[in-house]
Amino acid sequence: MNKGILIIGLFLMMFMPIAKAATVHGEVYDLNFNKLPNSIVEVNSIPKQSFIVKDQGYSFKVNPGEYTIKAYYVKNQELIALTQESIIIKDQNGDYNLDLILFPYVDNNLTDLNLSILDYSKIENNKDKLSPSLVIILSLISLMVVVYLIIGYRKNTKKSEEINKHLESLNDKPIDKESQNIDESKDPHLENAYSIIKEEKRINQKDLRKRLSLSETKVSLLITQLESEGKVKKVKKGRGNIVILTKNQWKTINKLQNFLD
Repeated sequence: MNKGILIIGLFLMMFMPIAKAATVHGEVYDLNFNKLPNSIVEVNSIPKQSFIVKDQGYSFKVNPGEYTIKAYYVKNQELIALTQESIIIKDQNGDYNLDLILFPYVDNNLTDLNLSILDYSKIENNKDKLSPSLVIILSLISLMVVVYLIIGYRKNTKKSEEINKHLESLNDKPIDKESQNIDESKDPHLENAYSIIKEEKRINQKDLRKRLSLSETKVSLLITQLESEGKVKKVKKGRGNIVILTKNQWKTINKLQNFLD
């Protein structure tokens, strides 16, 4: 436990000064004062810091002291230009601007350079290239996504077909009129009640219920149905009702009797 705390303490002590260190920054130019992107800048701090310049130039964090800053420009794995500058840092929180101008390099011997130029060049050139393993991984992911979408599409299509078939079967299924009480005229009790009323011409509702041997509610429903069809008429008399044939039904019956006579 104590060793772990000691290691963490040393780690923090190592990086705390850098967090509060001065900033050294600047741009990198050639002899015509054109910016040189992808240039390599290094400073001999402890530990040594290296920076690959992009559009915003380079930037380092260093403690007070004297430093040497070197810059290189490499193209097609060949050193084209370089420079070296010294700088003294006095202010712990200072901000130092140091632009670097690179001079053409005429000697092809790179053994005296402290920086591995070719390694940096290879790294920079390969940044825009995908490794074969990464290409394989991306291809597999793309294939899995395509397969997932195809399976989902097929499932949705199958469900839609099943729903459509079910709806078609419901549309084609014959309607059970008796179970839904749609065609009340086919009720045998209704026909029987009408026959009794035609026979008697007029009848008390209670007598009709006795002859039909049905409940009072059922008889009332039958009379209501016959009234809605215009065949009978219910007349209130005292506490009961008298059911009689309508005039149209009388005419129909008389015509039928005259025809039979």
